[in-house]
Amino acid sequence: MFAYNEEAAIRESVHSALAAGRRRFAAEDVNVVVMANGCTDRTADCVRDMSHSNPAVQVHELTVGDKATTWNWYVHEFADLTSDDHLHLFMDGDVTCTENVVQSMVDALVQLPTANACCVLPAISVGRNRGLNERLYEVDGAIFGNLYGLTNTFLKRIRDAKIRIPAGAVGEDAYVTEMVALDLDRNNTYDNRKAACAHADSGFIYRSLSYWNVADIRLQLNRLVRYQIRDWRLPILRRVNFADFPDTMQPIDQQILQQLHNKWLLHPIQWLARRRLQRRASTSFSKS
Repeated sequence: MFAYNEEAAIRESVHSALAAGRRRFAAEDVNVVVMANGCTDRTADCVRDMSHSNPAVQVHELTVGDKATTWNWYVHEFADLTSDDHLHLFMDGDVTCTENVVQSMVDALVQLPTANACCVLPAISVGRNRGLNERLYEVDGAIFGNLYGLTNTFLKRIRDAKIRIPAGAVGEDAYVTEMVALDLDRNNTYDNRKAACAHADSGFIYRSLSYWNVADIRLQLNRLVRYQIRDWRLPILRRVNFADFPDTMQPIDQQILQQLHNKWLLHPIQWLARRRLQRRASTSFSKS
């Protein structure tokens, strides 16, 4: 579970994940590892409080607030890949999940044994983006970073190939989607059914944003800027194979800034995205 300053939501997220896991597996076979990356609030303390009474809950703190770096750390340093009976679920610390979601993911993978991953859609009660997510899965086999699963065998292959998402990447799920569909090699044919999809009656749940809340408006604006940066980066990274990804996004961002040099007819979101890249050009990345 990825958590960046999620003090208000983390307990509910962890409880929902435990409940979903234990509906399908024995309690001793379910573990929740919260990766608190770059937190400046009490997120890690909240999880430590939970771990005192429940050893199935763990917290690991990383100093850098970067989801890609945290993903790499889990896959290459922490994950126990000794048993192919393991299923690794990746979940954001600001969402909860329906109690049947793990069972639905396992069922979907059993029905599609050649899959590398399992996609989860927003719960029916959420509404926002569900239709879009359904279409993205149907067409591209997309997975969504709020909650998805990767098989143990697939993670072992990522580790063996030393594939890492560049530090500072925005939207790690876009890169993982392509790794899954191309089976870790861009020379392969894109297969949009290398990801199974959990049943429609299960899903993840997130807080709805309000158009009247200043903090929510800022959050949505930041999200649009991040998506713009991601959309600029993806075509460049698609020219190289996954094992040849750069360590960080900085060389990619330099190429983007060169392409945008002296371009003034930009959409306001594009202008904000360029300004963000310019600020980072001479410094190391922070939370993307």
